[in-house]
Parts: sequence; C-alpha cells; structure tokens
Amino acid sequence: MTCWLRRRTDAASVAALVAVLMAAMPAAASAAEAGAVETVSAQQALAALEEALRYVEAGVPYQLGGKITLEEYLALKEEDPEAAAARGVDASGVVVNAYRAALPDLTLFAGPPEQGRTTTYVTSEALFRYNTVPVPLEQAQPGDLLFFRSPGGDSITGVGVVSAVSGRIIRVVVASASRGRVVDIGIDTQGDYWARNVAGLGRLIYHAGAATPATAAP
Repeated sequence: MTCWLRRRTDAASVAALVAVLMAAMPAAASAAEAGAVETVSAQQALAALEEALRYVEAGVPYQLGGKITLEEYLALKEEDPEAAAARGVDASGVVVNAYRAALPDLTLFAGPPEQGRTTTYVTSEALFRYNTVPVPLEQAQPGDLLFFRSPGGDSITGVGVVSAVSGRIIRVVVASASRGRVVDIGIDTQGDYWARNVAGLGRLIYHAGAATPATAAP
C-alpha cells in the first residue's frame, strides 16, 4: 500500500491525492456519502483529545489488547498500585475509550458500513478500513486519527489521536509498545519515519443513530 500522505504543492497533485485517499477506504467513504454514518464533529474530536491527553498525564501503561478505561485504571491504581502497573491499554483501546468519553454510546463498524455489522471495540486495522474517512495532511485537525503501518507493508500496526499540528511536526497521542505507556509524541511529516511508518490520517465515523453526544441537549 502506498502511503496516503505525501508532500503536494499544486492543485493537480492535491486532486490526485484525494482520489488515492478515497480509494484507500471505499466502503467507509461511500457509506458516509450515502448518509449511512455520522462523522464526528470538531467539538466531539476535541473532547476525545482531552480524554486521550488524560491517559498521558496519568501514565497509563501499554498492554497488548488492553482496553482499560482511565477511570478503571485510576481506581485500580489507588486500590492496588502493583495490579494497576500490570494493566493497560493498546493503541486502538485509547482511541475508542477517548471517543467514547465524547460519545458515550459509541458504536463502531465491524466490517464495511453498508453491511451494518457493529461492535463495541475494534482493532487499529478495523478503525482504518471501516471507521474513518481519509483526511489530507493539509486538513488535519486535533482529534483526527493517525495510522501507523509496518515499514513498507500493508498491515496497520497502530493508531493515535492527533493532538497538534505545527509546521512540519504533527503530535500524536498513542499507546506506545516501545515506551511502555501512553505518550504524546511529535513526528516530522517530512522525515524518514513518516515515509516508512505512517499510513495516513482519518476522521472517525460511527454508526448513525447509535451514538449520542455527551453534550447533547435533553
């Protein structure tokens, strides 16, 4: 799979990039166009980012397959610090938990949205394939999702929440296996790591009619 994001400077290149992005996730994009799903708002994305940053502040450990919520972790840490140190969350777990703080009834797609199969938690791969619409780097906003891939391969290996974009540096909250905890890291979008390891950016979509914003009026 070709990396979604490359530096483009002219209108033709941008148009070509959009075409590539839409082809990368055809099921999610077509479903969104048909009105079968909802795309998160900027307000919901910021609320999710705030929750993700709380994972960083709390030092929540990384754990493969871990889905512990921040509240569960903090309660366990107070009761039994050693037990808390053995618990944690993985990359997709942080993303789903953070967005569920903004959308308490968040329901995600287990497969192509048009099939209507939903679930509570999904992997980074499923987030990429079925639960986001592509976003060009130039349009990246806090709360968008950044996907990591195996170097030179098609496998999606992780996902993080964009916390800031400043010039060529994009910051991402991610549960890092190498660092052993949830961290807020900066990545040079013109660097070798970006070219090798970043699959692209996406904006979360969810099952329409299932998720109710935490800030919605009664």
